[in-house]
Amino acid sequence: MHLAGSGRPGPVWIDIPLDVQSAVIDESKLNGYAPAEQVDSGDRKQLEKQVGAAIDLLNRSERPVILAGNGVRLGQPSMNSSPCWMPLRVPVLTTWKTADILPDDHPFYIGRPGSVGQRAANFAQQNSDWILVLGHASTWGRRATIIAILPQRQRRSL
Repeated sequence: MHLAGSGRPGPVWIDIPLDVQSAVIDESKLNGYAPAEQVDSGDRKQLEKQVGAAIDLLNRSERPVILAGNGVRLGQPSMNSSPCWMPLRVPVLTTWKTADILPDDHPFYIGRPGSVGQRAANFAQQNSDWILVLGHASTWGRRATIIAILPQRQRRSL
């Protein structure tokens, strides 16, 4: 339950072999689950350097685009507040799962790219020269510098 509701929330697959499922155990000898403390494994100086490089590339781009995926919804506590990327004043594409984070008439909203997406959204994505991907696993930009920000995947083996 802890893994399903923390980090990158969502379904968790637990595969328990049949011999383990049918084993006789003494419940009083079982250890409980104690989640490990979250450790900041990032180097702040390195992160600042990477963010600075991304901003420099944005400032030099002519056709920047932000692609907001479902990770944005998972990381944004209130969708009623203004999204964190709005001060960048960059056109925004959304995935189908995040179609409701910006109204269709928002000045920076272009649409949802994909095989059944809007033509303008596909055109913007394909012709952009800088794409900031937030909370989405993949994107296609023909000539774009792609900067992806994804939550770390968690995988545990028991």
